[in-house]
Amino acid sequence: MTGLSKITDKIIAEANNDAAKIRAEADAECKRIADEYKRKAEKIKKDIEERTEAEAAAIVSRAKTSAAMEQRNAALAAQSNLIDKAFESAKKEILYLPDDKYLDFLTSMLVAVLKRQLEDERISREVYGEEDAPEADCYEIILNERDLAKHGKALMENLRRRLVGKNNSDVIAKTKLSGETAKIDGGLILRYGSIEINSSISMLFEQSRPAMEARVSHILFDKQ
Repeated sequence: MTGLSKITDKIIAEANNDAAKIRAEADAECKRIADEYKRKAEKIKKDIEERTEAEAAAIVSRAKTSAAMEQRNAALAAQSNLIDKAFESAKKEILYLPDDKYLDFLTSMLVAVLKRQLEDERISREVYGEEDAPEADCYEIILNERDLAKHGKALMENLRRRLVGKNNSDVIAKTKLSGETAKIDGGLILRYGSIEINSSISMLFEQSRPAMEARVSHILFDKQ
């Protein structure tokens, strides 16, 4: 073997050794990179699973909360509907009383409205003085068409019997039944001058409902 051949063989051997070393290093780096990405992939997978699990739990929690709210709202709506029906039933019971009982009810309502108005006028006289106090010259009783035809005359007769000989009996002369009718379900309207006091059945229930609703709810829904 010549000197040139020895040199060539040595160069080739060193090149092969370098190549093998480079391949080994490359394989090691590839394995390192692969292991690193595997760890990253496992971490990403774990993070995704955790986020998915947390979001699923949140969705279930929101669904339960929403269902509970829907259930509560449905229960409240049902309760409100039952309360509405209770008041409506009570109102109809008054409106469809037998004629004699309804007339008694109407008479009592009229007497109460007049007494309240007279008391308001008395207080006004005490506050503003005798000369400046507003005083009605006439009280008009306005009924709906049905009540006017059926009970108008008897109502005024009952009023006279109730008030005659009483402290406020002079109000009889100032009270008259109007020929007008009102679009009300029942009850009456008291008019004096330009002022009207709506004492219809619907208005009375509307005014008294806030104070009565808690008691009605207690009767309907209290389990004790």
